Amino acid sequence: MKKNHLIILVVMVIGIIFVFPSNEQRKVEVKNNSYMEANVEIQEESYFIDNGFIQPIALKTLRSNFLNGFKATSGSLNLSCANEGNYVGTGCFLETILNNDKTSSYEVIAYGDVTGDGLGTITDIVKMVMYSKKSVGINGNANKIAADIDYDSKISEDDAITLAAHLHDAVPIPTPTSKNVSTKIELSSTSIAIEKNSTKKVFATTNKGDVAIVDWKSNNPAIATVDSTGLITGIGGGTTTITVSAKDGTTRSLNVSVSVPVSGISLSSTSLSLEKGKKASLKATISPSDATNKGVVWSSSNSKVATVDQNGNVVAVSAGTAIITAKLADGSVKAEASVEVKDFLGLVDTIWKKIASGGFTYDGVNAKSIPITGTTIDCSAFVSWVLYEYGYEDFKGSQKSTLMFLNTNYTDLYGWEEINVSAGEDVTSKLKPGDILVRDNGSGGAYGHMNIVAKVENGVVYAYDCGNANNWNNSGGEPIVITNFVKSDSRAGKIIRII
Repeated sequence: MKKNHLIILVVMVIGIIFVFPSNEQRKVEVKNNSYMEANVEIQEESYFIDNGFIQPIALKTLRSNFLNGFKATSGSLNLSCANEGNYVGTGCFLETILNNDKTSSYEVIAYGDVTGDGLGTITDIVKMVMYSKKSVGINGNANKIAADIDYDSKISEDDAITLAAHLHDAVPIPTPTSKNVSTKIELSSTSIAIEKNSTKKVFATTNKGDVAIVDWKSNNPAIATVDSTGLITGIGGGTTTITVSAKDGTTRSLNVSVSVPVSGISLSSTSLSLEKGKKASLKATISPSDATNKGVVWSSSNSKVATVDQNGNVVAVSAGTAIITAKLADGSVKAEASVEVKDFLGLVDTIWKKIASGGFTYDGVNAKSIPITGTTIDCSAFVSWVLYEYGYEDFKGSQKSTLMFLNTNYTDLYGWEEINVSAGEDVTSKLKPGDILVRDNGSGGAYGHMNIVAKVENGVVYAYDCGNANNWNNSGGEPIVITNFVKSDSRAGKIIRII
């Protein structure tokens, strides 16, 4: 067993006295933490760690052999220096080789080795004191980082005293386990856009191109989360910031925008039936409710039949069918509604012209079959025929008499509006185009009459009236004036408004 002996060396350095032990074999600890930092023993002479003991040895050997105390998660560790003059604490890098694949590099700082010569000496203590007196900043310099033993981001006399005390007690110089010296951080992206439930990986590297050891944190996990490898997951719509922090306090920011894609569009109605000139509104509902882009583009397959504006308002233009479509701007999602446009007065005019030019005769007694296939007609047969062609199948078969029209509640049956008319009442002001005016004294047969209003101009009512053959034979295919029937007819009745 080697005898222990003590040589006391007293040195005055700017008012601080340090006492150093002589060289002797000491048991030391080599720390290994998650950041792969080296806790290298520094003494007056050169040492390396061999089975936990300090052994004197040349610097070059020290540089390679201090790694004996390290173990990687898997694989092996190698020391790589840029050139022969780079020693521990002056730019060497510890490379982790996992499965023969270089995954990361870490700068190894030997705290207390200010000069970077692989030794802890009085020279290092003097430099610490000089740094503290001049308030020298660290600024990422490896030698100055080595002087900041207590890792409080400043160099003070306390650091020098700590080094002297450790040399005196022959125990390892501590290396912070929660900090890591890093070079400048670079991110593979500084701004990304992802969709909800999708992921994207961002890489943090040093300015030397190595993987940096950093902490990842999302400022708003409700929008996006990030794991320890930089994998970002979209959680909800919005924007947030990912903060990337190195162990020396260096930070970088990454802006994340998360969008929620539209999965479907539904319309308030999938089919519309409108009279020419009428309007309707369609409402589009976007799924999911938190979708980022809720704007839709509206269009019509046939604007001559029906138009639609960008608020979903539909206008019936002319008889026919059209498809109204609501879709996303890129067309990826859409919904459709069919529109049937009817033209009641157009249909009435068509049948009226057919009667006027087809050699029809008036027959007010015998029932007519609807639709009309023969050449006899009267007022109620005409109205029944029109309503059948307009789409009301109930009028197929025998014509409906004026008394049946008068006694049927069409408001309950079809939702048509009905307005009662008194005997002798002038109803000019009540009539609108398309109205059916029915009058009957309650006896039916020849005691009833009805027609369809074509227009009202300046107090004059024009109608399609099959009261007798002269009405259509002399009309030239145009509506006729029905003044007396409107203004002074002695029979009561009602106005049936279907459009």
